[in-house]
Amino acid sequence: MNAALQKLLRSSAFAATVLFFALLPISASAQMETIDAPISVVVNPKVALPGAPITLSGQTPPVQVGAKVNVLINIEQMPKSANGKEAKPIQLDVAVNAKGGWALIVKNTVHIGRYTVKVTAPDGKGEATTQFDVVGEDAFDEFRQEYEASLDKTETTFVITIEKLLADIPDSAEKQEVVKRFQVIQNKLKQRRAQRPKLMPDPKSVIAALPPAKKAELSTPIFEAFEKITVESNKVGDSIRASRFGASACEKLDTVVEALNLASTLMNFERNAVNLVINHLTDKVSPALIESEVCPRRGGKSFCCQFS
Repeated sequence: MNAALQKLLRSSAFAATVLFFALLPISASAQMETIDAPISVVVNPKVALPGAPITLSGQTPPVQVGAKVNVLINIEQMPKSANGKEAKPIQLDVAVNAKGGWALIVKNTVHIGRYTVKVTAPDGKGEATTQFDVVGEDAFDEFRQEYEASLDKTETTFVITIEKLLADIPDSAEKQEVVKRFQVIQNKLKQRRAQRPKLMPDPKSVIAALPPAKKAELSTPIFEAFEKITVESNKVGDSIRASRFGASACEKLDTVVEALNLASTLMNFERNAVNLVINHLTDKVSPALIESEVCPRRGGKSFCCQFS
């Protein structure tokens, strides 16, 4: 073997050795490292009466067969127990399917209070959290008062903001058209505020007459409707409060039009939510009362008939 060939072989062997040892730590570290897998969790419903089933579900990257997510639920009782005892946490392992999905139905929702959920991915690192509330039947009044207070606040903000913006805009044909529309909406808001106590039926006494299982099941859509009105009202109020007072006259007029559109949308949203509750009481709750033969009678007339 000539000297040139020996030199080439020696250099090739050296390069291969260097490459082998250079790659070895990388490969080993890649095998040892645990990926921080993302995980999600969704709760439905977010508010329910005691005993109502709560569905927790989510997604994580597809993993090996038999992988599980860990679900930990801590319960903060409201009010706290008179004997000082705290509710025991709920902890379960839930299997992950081939696509990375998981789901759990929580049935032992016996304590009134806030349930805080923490879900840990199969790798033990990725985490996600959410919460839901279990409430008493008096919460119907609380939710209703909350959304009514939110609507009153948003409507007051709307009127004050529009009046302030219009005062800074020079008179024009466009402004007069906007002023007319504002007056129409303002009058509708006044009428609706006066009628609001009678618009939404009081579901508490009807729900209270249901059997426990049906009571938990059929109360959830009502809570959700009340909460959606509050959320939408708060959102509209925030948008109106962000109005551009320092903008030009033309931009202020555009802002007024946007606020008028928001107010109209909110009125429609409330109307739809009220109709949803009425339809729910008519189509779901009343038949359940009749079926269970516990429909209360008032003055010789079935109480269910007021929703039928």
